[in-house]
Amino acid sequence: MRRISWSRLPGLRALNRVAGRFIANRMGGTAVIFALCLLPAIGIMGLGVDYMQALSYKRRLDAAADSAALAAITAAQTYYNANNGSMTDAAVTSGAITAGNAQGLRSFKVNAAASYSLVTGTPSVNVTRSLQTFTSSVGYTAQMPTNFGKLFGKPSFSLGLSTGSTLTMGSYIDFYLMLDVSGSMGLPTSDDGQTALAKINPDNKTDYPSGCVFACHYPGYQG
Repeated sequence: MRRISWSRLPGLRALNRVAGRFIANRMGGTAVIFALCLLPAIGIMGLGVDYMQALSYKRRLDAAADSAALAAITAAQTYYNANNGSMTDAAVTSGAITAGNAQGLRSFKVNAAASYSLVTGTPSVNVTRSLQTFTSSVGYTAQMPTNFGKLFGKPSFSLGLSTGSTLTMGSYIDFYLMLDVSGSMGLPTSDDGQTALAKINPDNKTDYPSGCVFACHYPGYQG
């Protein structure tokens, strides 16, 4: 039986020569590698852009939350001071908390501006009172969609913050002062005035022959 050598066939010999030259040729390798790496490189740079944008939104929302916490306790204190004399303590506290919560939410929306559209649901604003101290807590969660992050299975970035503030009002103590404004408590401010009062003061001539500069109110004496 005659054995056939495939390498001696004219067509196969030509194919072998072309394949050998292709395998041995190193020209264009860099371009191929660059083309293969281009898509991941663009994706990574795009993911960095998405991340920086998320940080920008978070800074804006964080600042809005801090402002809301301050606005809430300020509004609560203002309401309390304005109504403390006309309402019971429980009623004025409830009204102050309601006013603080409402003002805190308004402040958050205004300061967040366009970033507010990323917030999930409604931000939490909670004002409480303990004795003379008002405390506010503000929190939010948000989702920022990505443009390039989807290439890496990251369709959005989660943002959030929980912050708060406290304000202590001054403590007021009721006290009463009794002041005698009658002439009996008069005291001259000069030596000549004291001498003149002693001459006309009839009180206690026995103990103070020269006259007393105070109306001492001894029983039976004039004042």
